[in-house]
Amino acid sequence: MELIHFDDHCEIIRNITDGGGSIDLDDYDEPVEAETIYSGKCCYQSGGQTYQSVSVRNDAVYLPGNAVIVMEGDTVKIRAKSGRLRTGIVKTVRDIEMPLTHALYTKIELKQSIGE
Repeated sequence: MELIHFDDHCEIIRNITDGGGSIDLDDYDEPVEAETIYSGKCCYQSGGQTYQSVSVRNDAVYLPGNAVIVMEGDTVKIRAKSGRLRTGIVKTVRDIEMPLTHALYTKIELKQSIGE
């Protein structure tokens, strides 16, 4: 029994910092160097706002397993199964265990998620 289907593709990118923790930026305030810390299957769930309500849910991404150390501020690029592209910034990261299968996954909540 599989509760989450990993049909999408994600790439998680982290900006490289200097020894003091600062990110080197070019003339256009873009990071000079970045490294890909994950590239592979994921499950993307679109967020949204419920009808006539203040409750807002951010986009979420699930990774199979919890071996990848994702950090707040990392960039996530998503190619959904439908071919749509999304990019977002990591807001929170949680390791979760599925109740029936006891499978371990990583849940990433995104902020500033935009379509391309």
